[in-house]
Amino acid sequence: MSDVRQSPLIALMNTIAWQGQTGQQREGLSDSIIKSAKDLVGRKDKPVIDQSASGPQGPLDETFGPLLQLLGKNKGSNVMSADNTLSLQTYLTRITRVRLRLQQVASASDPQAMMQTLAQTVFQGKSVDLTDTWQYGSLISASLGEEWSGFGSTMFVQPLTQAWETVLQPSAASLNDKWSRSVVANWQTAFDGRFPFAASKSDASLPMLAEFVRKDSGRIERFLTTELSGVLHKEGSQWVPDKVNSQGLSFNPAFLRAINQLSQLSDILFTDGSQGISFELQARLCRRWWKRS
Repeated sequence: MSDVRQSPLIALMNTIAWQGQTGQQREGLSDSIIKSAKDLVGRKDKPVIDQSASGPQGPLDETFGPLLQLLGKNKGSNVMSADNTLSLQTYLTRITRVRLRLQQVASASDPQAMMQTLAQTVFQGKSVDLTDTWQYGSLISASLGEEWSGFGSTMFVQPLTQAWETVLQPSAASLNDKWSRSVVANWQTAFDGRFPFAASKSDASLPMLAEFVRKDSGRIERFLTTELSGVLHKEGSQWVPDKVNSQGLSFNPAFLRAINQLSQLSDILFTDGSQGISFELQARLCRRWWKRS
């Protein structure tokens, strides 16, 4: 995409830039002098924004204006724009960084391990070129407006989404294995066959339950904040996927329900910071206090 000689994106955008400027009229020096003289003689009230001073106007500006602005060809739209930081050149520079990064992964002695390390930086909430560039491409797509939304998504977002999914999927499988070993296996050892997790006369240990579900220091929350803080975060007492960094990553709904149920249980068990459940008994009158056998 970023190769000047071979990129279909660059070739397409150059064609759009050429065709989109069809019919634009540029004001010459003599025209500008005559207009200024007329304004002085006529003493007309000048508008706050002088559209003629902002650049050439053309019949295709209304249609191709957003793309021309992205290419730096439509100076007129910059007058009304609050954010001129988005540009095709910046996007291509970021794409080049991503390409070089992925080339390093592909040429490593152990590409699989390096790919997992790259994905892990996102899982842990550390920024990487791939996700930053994806966000930048999403901003460009949104800036083009509704009429160009399909074009923007196809050209600037989907290629990075596909690259991210290629990195993500193998690493997600490795993370599932780590969750099973460090949390699920220990949970099953501690609570399988014990009440209230099973119909049994043997009760689960409350201190052991606290080892898993306690906020901040429990095994489950430690794992989530250490390994998944970049793609999963808390809103109140509920764990929810991050809408940006979790692109291409599908959380198991049963997993989310389970950790949120345990989070609610933690709120009940540790209301005042110490573990336990308190009850209040209220006496009521009863006609008979004994029962015939």
